[in-house]
Amino acid sequence: MNQPTSRLCDRISPASDQLVADVLVAGGGPAGLATAIRASQFGLDVTIAEPQEPPIDKACGEGLMPAALERLEQLGVEDLTGYPFEGIRYRDADDPGAVADGTFRSGRALGVRRTELHRTLVERAEALGVEWRNERIERLRQRSDSVQTNVGRARFVVAADGLHS
Repeated sequence: MNQPTSRLCDRISPASDQLVADVLVAGGGPAGLATAIRASQFGLDVTIAEPQEPPIDKACGEGLMPAALERLEQLGVEDLTGYPFEGIRYRDADDPGAVADGTFRSGRALGVRRTELHRTLVERAEALGVEWRNERIERLRQRSDSVQTNVGRARFVVAADGLHS
C-alpha cells in the first residue's frame, strides 16, 4: 500500500479526523443515494457528501425499467409519480422504416422526472437517518482502520460522484 505524502496529510485538517460515519458516500445522485439507503438498511451509519442542493437535475435517469423499479421497492422507495410504459421502440434517424421494438416480459416500467426520482430518494434516505452534507470530498487518505477525508473519517468511502470522480 502506498503511503500518502506528508503534504497530503498536512492538507487534511485536524477537524476532519472526527469519525463521521460507518460509510461516507461521495455523491448524492441516484447511485449514491441508493448506496446510502441500502447501507442504512443494513444498520450502518451513513453520511452523503454532495456539494449540490437537492433535488439534482440532469438529463438522465428518466426511464425506470422493471428491474430498477424492483430495486427501488427493495430500498423502500415507493409512490413515484410518473408515466407507465410497457416497452421500448428504437427508430433509425436515417431510415424511418427501420424500427426495433419490444415489450417487457414482466414487471412495469415508469417514466419519471429525474427531480422526482431524486426527491423521493432523498426523502427515503432522510427517513432512515442518512446525513446529507453540502460538501465535496476533495482529499482522502487510507488509514489502517478507516479512510480520512476533508469531510471527516469513515470506515468506508464509496465513490458515487459521477464521471469526474
